[in-house]
Amino acid sequence: MVVIAVVGTFDGYGAMCAASVLQLAFLVAILAFSPCRQLFAVLFLAANWIFHCGQIACVAAGYNDVLNLDFRMYGSAATVAEAFSFYLYSQSLLTMGAVLFQARPPKGASRGVKGPWEVSEKLAWVLVVVGLPFWLYVNLAKLSGAAAEGYRGVYSLVIPAPIQAASFFFEAGLLMFLLLVGKERRGAFLFWAVVAVKVVLMSTGGRQDPVCFLAVWCLVYFGYLRKLSPSRVVVFGVSTVFLLFAIDAFGELRNDGFSFDALANYLANASFFDVFWDSLGEFGSAFSTLVVSMASVPSILPFGMGSTYVAGILSVIPMLVNRFAGLKASTLFTTVIPGTTFLGGSMLGEFYYNFGWFGLVGPFLVGCVLAWCQNRLNLVGREGAGLGMWLAAVLAIFLLLFVRGYFTDAAMKFVYLCVFAWAASGLLRRFDDRKAGADSPRIGGHAR
Repeated sequence: MVVIAVVGTFDGYGAMCAASVLQLAFLVAILAFSPCRQLFAVLFLAANWIFHCGQIACVAAGYNDVLNLDFRMYGSAATVAEAFSFYLYSQSLLTMGAVLFQARPPKGASRGVKGPWEVSEKLAWVLVVVGLPFWLYVNLAKLSGAAAEGYRGVYSLVIPAPIQAASFFFEAGLLMFLLLVGKERRGAFLFWAVVAVKVVLMSTGGRQDPVCFLAVWCLVYFGYLRKLSPSRVVVFGVSTVFLLFAIDAFGELRNDGFSFDALANYLANASFFDVFWDSLGEFGSAFSTLVVSMASVPSILPFGMGSTYVAGILSVIPMLVNRFAGLKASTLFTTVIPGTTFLGGSMLGEFYYNFGWFGLVGPFLVGCVLAWCQNRLNLVGREGAGLGMWLAAVLAIFLLLFVRGYFTDAAMKFVYLCVFAWAASGLLRRFDDRKAGADSPRIGGHAR
């Protein structure tokens, strides 16, 4: 907020870029010196900057040719300035929520999570086995579509939402396995195997889901399960650069379809700076959604008044939202605005669409949820793997996706996963109790 007062009206994109970077550095410093570790909050702030200020940085640096869905096409200079102010306020309020609701982890160690929600390798196996057929169906369909028609073949796929939700059980099970065995040698194998599979899946052209999953996957592994030795820092840095090249390469090649010849040609000509600016130019298009939201609501569209969140909750029941025309239209609100066919979602754009400037309460609430996730990550990170850390890590993935997506994208997946994990954990515990009772030695017909 101090940055807003200093820079003023933001009449230049260079000033906007400088203001956003200075604010990000200041907020990260606040989190760095807070009493508790705030690794995920830092990751979230960085992601919010990339998705909403990436294109501003490109314009400020003179890289206008890398912009995908240029934000300047969707609103006047005054609207862009207002949208940028909305972003700055949101970053400050996110940090405020994360800091105010942080909690110091208690001293001492717990022996694990007890009760009906108990993390175990058995539960992880159930999630993996149940989710694997759906995961294979979804991803083989994407690979097949990409091989036939490039990214158009992936983008045009229609896969029922319940199947997509069930497919996430597999990845959630892998995440639980990582928490359980991440400090062992097999944990290292699991970590790198999943990274390799996700890179292959990015060859279809769809990169947002794999990138957000890998961001949390790496955060959990390097931030909580492994100590960052100098050698691991080097490995992490090299791997990050490789992933940046892969993300950009698959984006460049997705329209014509992936081929090793095209990939080799790309790698022969690409430079790190090209990859950096291309990535900012593409992923920064979420700012365009915020701009068009502020330009069109309420002049073209009325305020949603929370309809997208109601639709997200109701989407847990398949096909229910489709029975209400107003709710169905509000879930992807940008599609009803002329000239915005290819725009994606934006957490900030959705907040403004629903409540206008009062939507800034949303980032503060997200910051509170971030604090809960961070508290659980810090707590179980010291004590060992547990359900709290697993749920926090799963929720962290969906929160990252929400920054450049829609609320309805994740609601069904998260609810279905929680309900299934709760039921499966209860059944496994009951089975173990019965087995323990049956195995107990009996004297005089009674268990000892």
